Amino acid sequence: MLSKSSNVLVVLRDVAQDVHSLCGDIDQEIELEERTHYSVVNQKTAVPTVILLVLSQLDKELDYSDWVLNSLKSSLTLMTTTKNAVLGDNSQDEETGPTQRETQERSLCGRLGTLTTVFHELCQSTLPTGLTIETLLKTITHLYNTLGLMAKYYLMMYTQKLGHFSVRFEKLVKLTGTHLTQLIYAFITYAQLSQSEQIQADGKDKKKSAAGTSGSAKIIKERKYIPNLIFSIEQYEKFLIQLTKKSKVDLMEHIKLSTSRDFRINTAALNEALEEQSSSSDDTDGDSDGSEKENDSTQNAPAAKTAAPRGTANTSTAVKEPPKKKSKLQIKGKSKVKKT
Repeated sequence: MLSKSSNVLVVLRDVAQDVHSLCGDIDQEIELEERTHYSVVNQKTAVPTVILLVLSQLDKELDYSDWVLNSLKSSLTLMTTTKNAVLGDNSQDEETGPTQRETQERSLCGRLGTLTTVFHELCQSTLPTGLTIETLLKTITHLYNTLGLMAKYYLMMYTQKLGHFSVRFEKLVKLTGTHLTQLIYAFITYAQLSQSEQIQADGKDKKKSAAGTSGSAKIIKERKYIPNLIFSIEQYEKFLIQLTKKSKVDLMEHIKLSTSRDFRINTAALNEALEEQSSSSDDTDGDSDGSEKENDSTQNAPAAKTAAPRGTANTSTAVKEPPKKKSKLQIKGKSKVKKT
């Protein structure tokens, strides 16, 4: 069963590479060659037909991986309960049981590693907003939930002192830290920028159609999957930190812990803003130099040029005349003169 599914995973990886080469990279500076492994994958079928089929199959593979992990976990629980029950045949069980279990663990690590390479290609692809990005975010969340379940399985193994993880698990952790997690954060940024552009485009249209309304509803639905994905990544990293303390092996060596995502600096937009600010400051400096020269010329001009014209009163040197005094004896407009 595992060997058949491994062949399917190789096909899925090749198809994911074809989708990435046809859709282009989210980093516009990276140019890809349009070469494909299968002629069925072309510009018309890559998005959304092929990629949705790939994601559907990936979800089934992750369901099978969850089933294998749950069976391994139940076998560990059974070993714990029967560890001290039978002492005579305990040595024989330890020779056959753990070997079969470790074989399944190594096979499962290999499957999850191939799944990681498939998502490595899809997370770098330029995808349209809508059902495609929504399904991709859901499937990546499922992947990290499976990885967290596997980390919990090994954590339980170390707690009960029933074994240790294999070298393949260390390689799997390194692969997810270097080839997937950072790309997912970049893809989340790309998805949010695409959503904001779509919302602005819908807002400019005064007459909103039914299609525009459904598009905005899809964008709101996509935003709900991003917190779930981030939470699953952080839970996986939390279990790895606990497993590092138990096993004394640094599993976080190749994993960059995420900080607060409520405040994110977009470097491209920041560089553009700084360039605009520098160019505007240069223009203002030139204008200020010209105005300073004009002020100097006006201050050095002779006072004769600024004198008031003839016939006009100078407000600074004008002297006000005193008001005229009225006669002391005025009765009804007539003045009385005393006879001498």
